[in-house]
Amino acid sequence: MHLIREEQKHIFSQVFRKNGPERMYDWEPTETEEEEIIDNLAKFLVKKGLATPAIFLLESIKPMSFVMTHNLLAFGVPILGPFVDERTAAKYAAVLQKRENIERLISRMEELLREEGQEG
Repeated sequence: MHLIREEQKHIFSQVFRKNGPERMYDWEPTETEEEEIIDNLAKFLVKKGLATPAIFLLESIKPMSFVMTHNLLAFGVPILGPFVDERTAAKYAAVLQKRENIERLISRMEELLREEGQEG
């Protein structure tokens, strides 16, 4: 598995080579940065009314989270280009490649939905 990860790092560093020597894929988030990204994403999805479909999707891809986030980097970044810069997409992918962070995102969305239900 370690060999595959090193090969993937090389592939993705080539994809993002135009950003100079600092390779976006090598970014390692701190616990605080992970929390901030998870919270921002959860709030965005709840605000847009996409929390329920997002929870369904995340639950279904949880076992393949590592592979899915790499697909996001390879194929999703060009599509999301007009909306999100490559560095931001790479940061979100780095956070979401960990299964425990997907579970944290689902929990945060559920918490926000409960709070929203109590207010309404």
